[in-house]
Amino acid sequence: MPRFRLATVPRAKIRDYLLSPKNPGGKAAFFKTLGYTTKNVDRFKKDLLDGLKHNKAFVYAENKRGDVSMSVIMELGITKRAEVVTAWVIEAGEKNPHLVTAYPRKAKGKR
Repeated sequence: MPRFRLATVPRAKIRDYLLSPKNPGGKAAFFKTLGYTTKNVDRFKKDLLDGLKHNKAFVYAENKRGDVSMSVIMELGITKRAEVVTAWVIEAGEKNPHLVTAYPRKAKGKR
């Protein structure tokens, strides 16, 4: 990923969205099967950032404003590992990519 060393992962995005069982749109149940909970937000953040170092980014959109959206597929997990799709954006005029979301990668051939 371009400028992966500058990537940011807002702690609140992990705690209040991805790992929060109270968020109906969150993915807490999936990430819990991998060993991530609100008790180890910093570990999840570290694993996401480490994943950027070792995986290729796929640019899938650049809008009229100049925002560049990309995804990075990485294997994550503490107790069990699975492929996770992470979505990132570099907003127009910015240098650092930041996390938009993360979700389980669907198995090939499944819809």
